[in-house]
Amino acid sequence: MMASAFSATALLAAVWAFLADVDTGLMSTLRKLCVSPGALVQRQLAKREHVFREPLRLFVFANLVFFLIAPNVGLFTFSLDSLEASNNAYPEFTTQQQIQLEINREIYEERFNNHLTFRQPTFALLLVPMLALLAKLLDWRRPYGVHVMFALYAVSWILLSWPLMLWCVDTLTRVFEWHDPEVAGLSKLVLLVGGTLQWFVRAQSGGYARKLGPALLQGVLLTASWVAVMTAFAQVIFWLTYLLLPGN
Repeated sequence: MMASAFSATALLAAVWAFLADVDTGLMSTLRKLCVSPGALVQRQLAKREHVFREPLRLFVFANLVFFLIAPNVGLFTFSLDSLEASNNAYPEFTTQQQIQLEINREIYEERFNNHLTFRQPTFALLLVPMLALLAKLLDWRRPYGVHVMFALYAVSWILLSWPLMLWCVDTLTRVFEWHDPEVAGLSKLVLLVGGTLQWFVRAQSGGYARKLGPALLQGVLLTASWVAVMTAFAQVIFWLTYLLLPGN
């Protein structure tokens, strides 16, 4: 009896139940995340226990999928060069650290980028509390935990949908032979911002029972907050990598 409980068949059955259960399985959650995010939020608000289990499970899955495919679409592909280009003050710090470690630029860049790549999935965990904090400032009467739950769903949506959106634009670029990079870049920006905005509006409207006007306003503010989070995220991962690098 003990052996059968820990058999490969039992493991596969558990994985299938985890993925395909009609009410609580991962596939069901993914469907609701895309089709009716408000209902998903509302369902979690009605619970009295284990409220973070489903959002956390989805977030872990979204991270695994994202970091497998993100490099192929150019998302979150930070490097020493790209981070230095984002802030004119960074080269001075990295040059000083390079001298302190007594290594040349090539070795320093390799170590920095390897460290960055290895820790990037961990750094992504910071996106949730950062977005939740900004959401708390916009809706301070709700407990911070509610905003964490909402942020887990929001970041999961973004991690899963953004690569797909960029892949669609890249495919259309090849099919219609758009040679102007500005057209492709603008298309990506409109799609990412528009897709994020519509998700926030639907989640706010259905999840918190807001009318369209307030939900739209909250959606615009949350989208702007997300842009701020992404801007701050690049700075955070630079400093974390910079500070942790000497010890490795």
